[in-house]
Amino acid sequence: FHLLLYFVFIFCCILFSSFAVFCFHLLLYFVFIFCCILFSSFAVFRFHLLLYFVFIFCCILFSLSCRCGKCIISAFFEVFMATVRNYGYVRVSSTDQNEDRQLSVMKKIGIPGKRIFTDRQSGKDFDRPEYKKLIRKLRSGDVFFITGIDRLGRNYEEIQQQWRIITKEIGADISVIDMPLLDTRSGKDLLGTFIADLVLQILSFVAQSEHENIKKRQREGIIAAKARGLRFGRPPKPLPDNFREISELWKAGGITGTEASQRCGMPLSSFRYRAGIRSGISGKKEKTISEKSE
Repeated sequence: FHLLLYFVFIFCCILFSSFAVFCFHLLLYFVFIFCCILFSSFAVFRFHLLLYFVFIFCCILFSLSCRCGKCIISAFFEVFMATVRNYGYVRVSSTDQNEDRQLSVMKKIGIPGKRIFTDRQSGKDFDRPEYKKLIRKLRSGDVFFITGIDRLGRNYEEIQQQWRIITKEIGADISVIDMPLLDTRSGKDLLGTFIADLVLQILSFVAQSEHENIKKRQREGIIAAKARGLRFGRPPKPLPDNFREISELWKAGGITGTEASQRCGMPLSSFRYRAGIRSGISGKKEKTISEKSE
């Protein structure tokens, strides 16, 4: 009779895999164990106790399989059975730029969201977390999609190096969506490889040149703005009404810098800067007796 109950109980636990039902059946099992103690010998009880631990182990396995079974199976087929996996790489230079256009292109060609890696970082080098993660996942036969060669990077030599790592060392293919000539899946003969390498070198050079021109124009704009008197950064706080009087008194050596800054209600470094004396610049007035004591 108890053996029959036990098999019914095991069947119900397999049939109903939710945690709540599992707890309910676990309570029933303790009642069953109690009945075994009442109506069976100690040897039979130990046998059922052993079955109980086996049952707990099986429940753990069933629970894991119910939650992760699909993931494990899909990962197995992805790694061992699938022939080609498509990955997409999206990059924008800063957090305020929009990557929606690149993402929509990736999804349009059928790349699932979990295989699209996005970096919000400059293309001056390849020290990017999502790009490194993508490179670790690439296997021979996979396809690496980017919308443009400048999304891969803006350093001529490093673009060439990463291209060789992906295509030669890893054995994956690269497809530049905006430039169909840069697709290593087609034209694998000598002429096709020559044309692809030539186009890659030209576009890599253009990408780095554009990056350098942007930096150059940025520097020229900053210099021109400073020449017009434009200040960068936060606007300075208004000076207190007694600032001029106290700064003159401090320069004359009547009070220390600490006392002067406290009277003005500002840090000592800010007081010295606003008074026209930057830290690290020595002068005749800095060598007064009051400043030495400070």
